[in-house]
Amino acid sequence: MLSHRGPDDSGEFVEPGIFLGHRRLSIIDLSQAANQPFFSGDGNAIIVFNGEIYNYKELSDGLSLRTTSDTEVLLEGFLKFGLSFFQRIRGIYAFVIYDKRTHQLIFYRDPAGIKPLYYTIQEGSISFASEIKSLYHLFRNALSINENAIKSYLSLGYVSEPSTIYNEIRALNPGTLLCYDINTNCSTEETLFSYTFDQFNQLSFANNLSQTESLLKRACERNKVADVEVNIALSGGIDSSLINYYVSKFNTGRSITVRFSEDSYDESSTAADFARHLSAEHFISDVKITNQLELLNKLLIHFDQPYGDSSLIPFYFLSKSASNFSKVIMGGDGGDEIHNGYNSQRLFPFLSSIQSHFGGMMVSRSMKAMGSALSVEQSRLMMKFGSLLATHSGDELAFNLLSWFPALQDQYPINPFKYLLADLHKGFTRKEKLSLHGGSLIEAVLFQERLRSDYLRKADMMSMINGVEYRIPMLDEDLVSFSLSIPYDQKSSLFKSKKMLRAIHKKYFPSYSSKLKKQGFSLPLDNWLGDPTLKYIESYILDENGIVLNYIEPEYVKILFRTLKEEKLRRFCSRESAYQRILILYSLQLWYREIYL
Repeated sequence: MLSHRGPDDSGEFVEPGIFLGHRRLSIIDLSQAANQPFFSGDGNAIIVFNGEIYNYKELSDGLSLRTTSDTEVLLEGFLKFGLSFFQRIRGIYAFVIYDKRTHQLIFYRDPAGIKPLYYTIQEGSISFASEIKSLYHLFRNALSINENAIKSYLSLGYVSEPSTIYNEIRALNPGTLLCYDINTNCSTEETLFSYTFDQFNQLSFANNLSQTESLLKRACERNKVADVEVNIALSGGIDSSLINYYVSKFNTGRSITVRFSEDSYDESSTAADFARHLSAEHFISDVKITNQLELLNKLLIHFDQPYGDSSLIPFYFLSKSASNFSKVIMGGDGGDEIHNGYNSQRLFPFLSSIQSHFGGMMVSRSMKAMGSALSVEQSRLMMKFGSLLATHSGDELAFNLLSWFPALQDQYPINPFKYLLADLHKGFTRKEKLSLHGGSLIEAVLFQERLRSDYLRKADMMSMINGVEYRIPMLDEDLVSFSLSIPYDQKSSLFKSKKMLRAIHKKYFPSYSSKLKKQGFSLPLDNWLGDPTLKYIESYILDENGIVLNYIEPEYVKILFRTLKEEKLRRFCSRESAYQRILILYSLQLWYREIYL
């Protein structure tokens, strides 16, 4: 079930009561000696490991090694130094160690959650995998639908970790150590590495800028570690072009951009300008698709659970193109989350300040009243802000700000949901008690919720389906820790995003390019799929033998499709939001009909 993740080799270890299996994508130490499951020199421990330890050479001092692999450094370091060794590693990783001395299985996952690790504990045993499909294959008859996960998915467009669409399967939390005793079938969890979102340094902008650039450069140097070529996913944004700049100084790999026929969604010309400026080798992959729905179905089903982000399609083609050159590609993800690149990060402190100083309900009514006299787009924004200000808590405000579907009835002619929204925010409440004012709460929500459960899952699933490893320098552990300590106003203001990264970018690229607005990595599905296919999708969603109508009013579904053609309905929902919501519903129905039933 996981052969696509490791097409180079496979191995297994079996003894009474335990099975460890592994599919290998060979990147560091390409020899057979580094295959997995990997045994320690003394035979006391065995590891299965997904990912890379970038600083493995530094950590190898004092260890007795038989290979040049990071896998062996990870295992022998654990045996010599214990669990504290894991706090010293830097990279992208999810691994399980079988410690024969204690009869324990030890699970650990990188602090950002770049690499996935799912597990289920059933009938006195624990099973785990990099993708849900393996566990579903083993336990299909023992799995039940997670109703709360579906409800939050319908708002957000992804299933929020550590939950999955199944009650019995969970994702291991990032930076979390899980120890499972084989003899007693008992497990314990401990956080080894966590990020802080509300403790800020006292450095000046200039000092923070210098430190950020130094850490970003080191992160790029770490991420280039490989015994195969490392290429760059280059978009028209400042994050990927910055990474391309640093990597081009010590790496011979090329940059890769995908180009679609829709001009408004095409960043290839800007990306090509960046590459020319660096005199770097650049490849543009033109994407031509003939069976759009067939491809969409294939990718959505591969996700193993409902997923509603249309950017999975261009990301799939990006990794597919990259696979023609190498097994490794590096991207610019994460910069927006840690340096305030999203509108929601800049709006949240502003809205929460209005809410506390002037009374959310009063301002809400005023904004909604103003909206009726404005243009369609202005009216929609006023209604959205008005509804957001009527919320009662910071978590609720953050959840609604990120939701695709309206959380309040007055944002649409009818209430879409067949269930109460009162419980929707319970699973969304932060463990940390973060201040509503300033940006700490929204920064934590974007990093711990949307980045991990949406963008990183998409990046992993859509790269590994093509046998490609996707690396993310912006999520280097040391860079993230420092970036989160920078005072919020040094990173953004209400009208300016990513001040620090833009200032660094301006040093190496033409000044105009540092002012470019953020552009989403997505597709206009209504144009891309065409009318006949959209009509089929509408009937598919409205099928009473599916699952969607258990949660969503059928009349609301019809209104969404009408919104693609009727401008008056865009007072409540833009065309872009309408096709995104349609995809959310379609993906849920497809998962239920093609996988669960």
